Amino acid sequence: MDPQIVQNIRYKLQKRILRLNSIDPQMFIPTLKQFWVFFDNNQVFVGIIESLISSFPELDNTVERIFNGEGLVGSTEEESAAIGYAMLQRVSNSDNDVSFLNLARKYGPSSKISEALETFKDVFLEPFYEYLDESLDDQRAMLALLFRYKHRCEWFHRERLWNMIRHDSRRAEKSLALDLYEYLHTQGIDFNIEPSSISGEIDLIAAQGSDDPLLLDTKIFDADKQSREDLYLQRF
Repeated sequence: MDPQIVQNIRYKLQKRILRLNSIDPQMFIPTLKQFWVFFDNNQVFVGIIESLISSFPELDNTVERIFNGEGLVGSTEEESAAIGYAMLQRVSNSDNDVSFLNLARKYGPSSKISEALETFKDVFLEPFYEYLDESLDDQRAMLALLFRYKHRCEWFHRERLWNMIRHDSRRAEKSLALDLYEYLHTQGIDFNIEPSSISGEIDLIAAQGSDDPLLLDTKIFDADKQSREDLYLQRF
């Protein structure tokens, strides 16, 4: 991803986390709701978190147990981040602007509302934020975007892509690849298209100048059958 875009995204994220960390307790929930508006409008953030929570199928049950009084924490940093995300989402949907007060008592100092908020942020906000911030610098951001692209195709563009293949089957792979290129370009990914290689041509190389480039190849499977084709994204 373009370093300037990453820097800009990180700066905006840091500003909003700083505000959440400095706001008065009574305004934490309203400010958290504003944060989710910002978060949901950023495809990189959404892709990173969608990829993360897919690894924890019991997440909803864990959150429910925490709300029922169990002081649960993640066994890994990734699980802690997923729990943090889910807890922040749940709390922001509460009508009680100090709903974090009872939750914090299982984790640390909470005799005062300010102490309860600090404990709540330490346990749930910080792991979530740290994971999100670190993910902007590695391959997880790219893979999260591809995960998001997969959902985009399945949920919103299935008919369009299917018609594209059916009407011009000879150029189907190329047409699908161009759709992927356009999506990645709008997300600020810096890449080169179809460079030559010893084994042939690879459709896309992201961050080609880095020590760990991401190589993508588009393939259509079962093209001769009546079922709809899947877009296969292969990481070499």
